[in-house]
Amino acid sequence: MSQATQVFMSGFTAYATSDDFCRIFSEKMDRLYLLALLLTADAGRAEECFVAGVGEGNPAFRAWAYSWARRAIIQNGFG
Repeated sequence: MSQATQVFMSGFTAYATSDDFCRIFSEKMDRLYLLALLLTADAGRAEECFVAGVGEGNPAFRAWAYSWARRAIIQNGFG
């Protein structure tokens, strides 16, 4: 049996919830905003980029949630 099947069958959620992403964006706000600012080179656009990243709720494993939050900022920074 694969590891993914075992996680699914064990009954607990291995995916990050919206609460997990909210916690990450609030705890790591300085780092994520700095990333947005470096990508956009404009405070207003960086704020929009950060807010857009908060709004994205892509499914990700809980252990990868911070990486997905950074990915959302990067994607919005280039968009």
